Amino acid sequence: MKVGDLIKVSSSTCTVEDLPADCGCWFCCNNSSRMGVVLKKLSEGMGNSYWSILFDAGAWRLYGDEFEVISESG
Repeated sequence: MKVGDLIKVSSSTCTVEDLPADCGCWFCCNNSSRMGVVLKKLSEGMGNSYWSILFDAGAWRLYGDEFEVISESG
């Protein structure tokens, strides 16, 4: 995974599929598409990196296991 990759938030990160009206996550509260572009690597965790990602609702931070790469940047 690298800067510029197009990603989609994993279904386990948001409960929108279960009870969208009751979900209070950042994505549901901001009506986000849950697709974004990786801006930069913020830190290296214990086997998992922390990333800054630009979504249609603004920038948000996620761990690498909270999203999947849809398209890699050139």
